[in-house]
Amino acid sequence: MDRKSLKLEKKEILEKYLIINGEASLERGKVYSQNFNKRTNNIGILENATLNFFPKEGIWYTHCFRQPQDLNMENLPCHLRDDLWLAKMLNKNQKLFYMSTNKVLQFVKNSKSFQEKRYEYEQKIVKWQIN
Repeated sequence: MDRKSLKLEKKEILEKYLIINGEASLERGKVYSQNFNKRTNNIGILENATLNFFPKEGIWYTHCFRQPQDLNMENLPCHLRDDLWLAKMLNKNQKLFYMSTNKVLQFVKNSKSFQEKRYEYEQKIVKWQIN
């Protein structure tokens, strides 16, 4: 007997579930599939928005000690570890008005790609200040 691991995509698991549970769950499965596709699409949109979000140059200002709450890119270095502020700014800056702040906030908190880009930007700020 071959003991190779079986690897299935989420979509394949859903299809197997629908086969096992019959027609009664077919409609719920379609709704789940549509919601899954929307979530996947939203993550792609947010990842692309992240690529365009962080400036290519900048300065850290001393007013950052006060952490001004204004939503403008000049204050971005002041709020790099404030997930809610970042979510609101990402939403505004990248014109994601159709997406709720809560969805963007969950992305900011949980996305490895966002966390990597934020860390890279923090390192660039330090470099710019040294130069």
